[in-house]
Amino acid sequence: MKLGWLINQFRDREDGLKLNGVYIGTAVRCVPPGDKPTAEEQRTCLPYLVQELRILPNLKVIMALGHIAFRAALQH
Repeated sequence: MKLGWLINQFRDREDGLKLNGVYIGTAVRCVPPGDKPTAEEQRTCLPYLVQELRILPNLKVIMALGHIAFRAALQH
C-alpha cells in the first residue's frame, strides 16, 4: 500500500469524518525502484522515523501498515 494512496483515501472521504491530531509518516523516506526498499535502505531511514516519533509530544498509538512499517515501529 502506498502512503500517497492512503492519504488520499482519508482526505477524499465524503462521510463527514475528519482526522484530527493524526500524523502520517513513512518508515522509508525514498521510493526505490519497484517500491521494494532493501534492508540497507530501511536501516538508513530508521533514524529519521525515530526522530519524527520522538518529537510527537502526545503520541499514544502507532498504526503500522505493512511489514516494513511494522518492523520499524517495533525497533522504535
